[in-house]
Amino acid sequence: MKRASLLMCAIGLGGVAMAGPLQFQQVKNVTMTSWFTGADNTFANGRHGDQIGGVHFDGTDVFLSGWTSSGNKRTGVVKVGDVLNTHTIGSVQVQTITRGGSRMTKLVGANNNLYWGYGNGEGNTATNTGDNDAANLNPNYGVRQIDKTGVNSAAWSPRTGADLNTYNVLTSPEAQNTAATGKRIDAMAYDSNNNEIFTFDFFNTKIFRTNATTGAFIGTYDIEGSAGAGTNPDVWRDMDYDPVSKRLYTRASVINTVASRANRAGGEVFQLDTSTGTFKRAGNLFGGSNTISDNSVAKVEHARGAQFGEFVVYNDTLASNLTIRHAYTGALLGTITGTENGFGAFGTGNFLTSHVAQGANGKYYLMVSESNAGGTFDNLRVYQIVPEPATMVALGTGALALVRRRKKS
Repeated sequence: MKRASLLMCAIGLGGVAMAGPLQFQQVKNVTMTSWFTGADNTFANGRHGDQIGGVHFDGTDVFLSGWTSSGNKRTGVVKVGDVLNTHTIGSVQVQTITRGGSRMTKLVGANNNLYWGYGNGEGNTATNTGDNDAANLNPNYGVRQIDKTGVNSAAWSPRTGADLNTYNVLTSPEAQNTAATGKRIDAMAYDSNNNEIFTFDFFNTKIFRTNATTGAFIGTYDIEGSAGAGTNPDVWRDMDYDPVSKRLYTRASVINTVASRANRAGGEVFQLDTSTGTFKRAGNLFGGSNTISDNSVAKVEHARGAQFGEFVVYNDTLASNLTIRHAYTGALLGTITGTENGFGAFGTGNFLTSHVAQGANGKYYLMVSESNAGGTFDNLRVYQIVPEPATMVALGTGALALVRRRKKS
């Protein structure tokens, strides 16, 4: 059976260099079409959007969020429980209405909560009033904090203003859109060092910082560069933050045609300078060779694990695959096509979103959500990340060397 074997060269625990093949073995494909196809503006049929936009794996369960391509439609979150075994679908769900095209959603997990960025990318600035619009019982975009274990199914289906209180809105007034400032939230990430939610302002190229527990506005981070200077990230659709290295991995929606920026190619990394509160451009991880066919679903996922060090996963809807790149050099380490271990290939142009996390069994997994633009094809692909013996030997040798140095000291 076919496996995706990638030549990894990353930095492991304690600065130990690890090199050797790393396999992505596809072990399961769960059909999710009935939960995400045919969204409308009612809550009757239990569906959660036209396509899957966000995926989060907490070691046992997978959570998937939907997005809508146009119109005043529902988006929501559905749980695939015990995904590595029985994968019970739909035991927990939440829905709300987004106004216009939400383009993309995002899920991150922390503190036993889900943080759900919903309705991201709504392009109509006149209606992007956000969660503080008292007249709008189902606000069209924002970030919600959801206790993924402390609510039942009924509480996860808000239909009135009172029901919205069953889970917390975290989008502070400072991060809300107004006609004067034209804010629009297109991407979000979580900083575990400071328990903060980052939201990216599409129009003003700033990152808003919100307390992940209280929703209180903390401040903003600036982003290095200005229009035409080669560094201004004015079109990010997604970002992922690594609190260990303080590096922000980003995904732009289009390749800018300005000559000095033409080879940005959709993927850059920024380093946080805490002394100035600025993210400074650290590199182009695509090397000018990557393009994307649908700019609304440009996704990036940074992965860090004891078995493999660090890498970054990007979707490439033009090539219908996921690319794996070195987190520091941007070198192409391999691709995932969906055919691994005898499964069917990813559909042509399908939207692919990924999340890497360690399972409750101690093994690492790559979860991939797959949807097509027509809303008729939605899957959850489950990959186990398996280091080959050379990688494990390198890791073991490095760990032994660390122990010896500590004993000598």
